[in-house]
Amino acid sequence: MKKCYVGLDVLRGIGVFMVIWLHSAFYYFGGLHDINFDNPPTTVTVIGLLFMFAGLFAMISGAGHGVQYYRKTEKHYSSRKLMKYTLANCFAMFVIAKLYFIFTGPGLVTIGSWTMNNSILVELIRNGKLIGTNAERLLYVSSLSMIAMNILVVGVFFMIFRNMSGKVNGLLILSIFMLVVSLLRIPLYELYLELYYEKAFFRVALLNIWVNKANPLFPYMAFGIMGLWLSTLLCEKTWKTIVRHVVPVASVLFICGAIAYVRLPDTMLKRNIDPKWFAIMMAQMGLFLFMILVVLKVYDYGKEPSTMNVISRFFCRFGVAALTPFFFESTISAGVFRAIQLLVPSLSFSMWQAIGYGFLIALFIGVLMIFWEKVSYRFGLEYFLVRWLSLFGESEKDGKLKGYDKHSKEAFN
Repeated sequence: MKKCYVGLDVLRGIGVFMVIWLHSAFYYFGGLHDINFDNPPTTVTVIGLLFMFAGLFAMISGAGHGVQYYRKTEKHYSSRKLMKYTLANCFAMFVIAKLYFIFTGPGLVTIGSWTMNNSILVELIRNGKLIGTNAERLLYVSSLSMIAMNILVVGVFFMIFRNMSGKVNGLLILSIFMLVVSLLRIPLYELYLELYYEKAFFRVALLNIWVNKANPLFPYMAFGIMGLWLSTLLCEKTWKTIVRHVVPVASVLFICGAIAYVRLPDTMLKRNIDPKWFAIMMAQMGLFLFMILVVLKVYDYGKEPSTMNVISRFFCRFGVAALTPFFFESTISAGVFRAIQLLVPSLSFSMWQAIGYGFLIALFIGVLMIFWEKVSYRFGLEYFLVRWLSLFGESEKDGKLKGYDKHSKEAFN
C-alpha cells in the first residue's frame, strides 16, 4: 500500500489555487452590486458553480484520511488511540476554521441590501475600521468547518467498517444513503432560518453544522464517506478493479444530477436550498469521482510521481500546505488591493480585470510557496498542526512537509 497519493495533493492544490483566484476576483469586481442574478452573464454563472466545489475538498479529505487510518491500523493503533488522534485532529481543524472565518476569511455578501459582512482583518485593511464579529460569521459553516467535522465522521465510520467483509459495498451504500438523506436540508434550512430569527439559539446551534450555509454536513458528509470508500478501494484493490467500481457509480450520479439540473428552474446563483441545489450536489459527486480517478491515473498509477513537471509541482505545493494559503488569502488580496488603491483612489475593476487580479494574487502566493518549500513550510499552520498531532500519534503530513524529493522512496512506495 502506498504511503501517499500524489494525485490527491495535486488536485487539492488546484482546488486551493482556484479558490484563491475566484475569491480575489469576486470580491474585487467593481460591478458586483450591479449583477442581475435573474439573467447573469455566463462568466458569473461559471464562477458561481465553481464556488460550490467544496465537496471536492470533502472527498479528497475523506480519501486521504482513510488511507492514513489504514496505515495506522498496520502500525497496530488500537481503536482508542485512533479515536484520540481523530478527535485531536477534528478539534484543531475546527479551532482553525473558526479563527479563519472570524479574523481572515472572505466577506459575506447579502444580495438585495448589498452589504458586505467582512472578517476583522479584512475590514481593517479594506476600510480602516476595527470591528468585532457577529452571529452570522460565527454560525457560518465554512469549508474548513465542514472538513473538521468530516475528519470525525470518516474516523468513526472507518472504525465501524474496518473489520467488515463487505465494507466496500457498505461504505458506498452509506454514502449514497447520506446523499439522499441530505434532501432533508431543504425543509430543515427553512426551519433553521425561522429559529434564527426567533433567536432560539440552542436549537439553532443543534441544527447549524447540519443545514446552515454554506458547507453543512448535509450533503458534505456523503462526500467525505465517498472519499473513505475510495480509500478502501485504493488500499485493497488493483487499479483495474478500482476503475470498474468507480466509473459506473460516477456515471450514474453525474448523468442523473445533470438531467435534473437542466430540467429544474434555474435558482443556482440565488443560492436557494431547493431541488436545483440537490441536483448540483449529485452531479458534482459523480464529477469529482471522475476527477480523482484521472489524477490518480496520471500521478500514481501511470508515470512515477517523483518525475512531476514544473506545473504539477506548483499545484502540489498548494496541496501539501493548503491550510496556510487558504487561511490568509483574503487578507493578502485585501492588502494588495488597498496598496494599489492608495496610488489610484478611484480604482475599480471590470469583470475581466478582476479575474486577472485574482489570478495574479494566486500566482503571487504560489511563487512565495516555492521559497517556503525550501524551508519545509516552517511555522505555517500545517507545521503547528503536525506538532499538535504528534502528541496523539504519527502524522503522515510531516514527511510531505519535509519535501517529496527528500523522502521519495518512503513516500511513493
